[in-house]
Amino acid sequence: MPNWRKGVQGPQRRPKNFRKKKNARRNVTTLAKTNRRKINKMERELYAWRQYQITDVGTIGATVHSKLLTQPNGWQAVFQSADIPSGDIPRRYELNKVHIKYLVQTEQSAAGNMWFQCFIVSLKKKFARQTRERTSNLSSLIEDTDYIASDAGTTGAGQGLCNFMLNPALYRVHHTSGIQRVGQVTMDADTEVTNIRDSTYFKQVTIPFKRTFKNDSYEAQGFTALTGDTIKNDNILQFIMLSNSGVVTQTFLSTNCQFVGRTVAGS
Repeated sequence: MPNWRKGVQGPQRRPKNFRKKKNARRNVTTLAKTNRRKINKMERELYAWRQYQITDVGTIGATVHSKLLTQPNGWQAVFQSADIPSGDIPRRYELNKVHIKYLVQTEQSAAGNMWFQCFIVSLKKKFARQTRERTSNLSSLIEDTDYIASDAGTTGAGQGLCNFMLNPALYRVHHTSGIQRVGQVTMDADTEVTNIRDSTYFKQVTIPFKRTFKNDSYEAQGFTALTGDTIKNDNILQFIMLSNSGVVTQTFLSTNCQFVGRTVAGS
């Protein structure tokens, strides 16, 4: 029945062009999906996935150990990149992500109080250039400027440092192991006790790191001719280990880093 009460309107009719607008919106959505599929297909045909590797293996005998990961001239071509001639490497590489596995263990069986912390960092933009110049591309970090720490034992006990922290104004931390302790023997005491879990620490992590590595000038090796001095500040990705290595005993470190990205297909 009609509603005759004052101020109450009856059912509203839809505009005549309502169905046309609805169909138009549907057509735009369908067209967008179709175009996206075509673009994805073109990208698959134009670009190909390429993987590279860099490793760092050896004994550590100092408080600071630092390794620049994103230096293409130090990368080894692996998997889909393994058989590409150096002359066919393009000048541009679109890095997508980085897989990293690393282990730390005591180098000597007498070690019982080995403290360390591993970081994977990039540089804050504001001080990136100054930091690279001052530290020679992060190869020589300075206590109280780049990092801080505290004593790992009483004064004169010869236990080195622990409880490390990086300067948050300079470094963006993408991954950290947290403070870790490894060893193989119990600590000296009237009753020998220890809370050491193991003599080896292992970790694996995947870091999204979308960056473009481009060689602006022609080089026979393409983008892999880029060095630690010629890459952009934004492309720095550094592995840093702070520890009491060299004070208690030496530490063994092994890292395996795989880069996953794309280049022009057929190159």
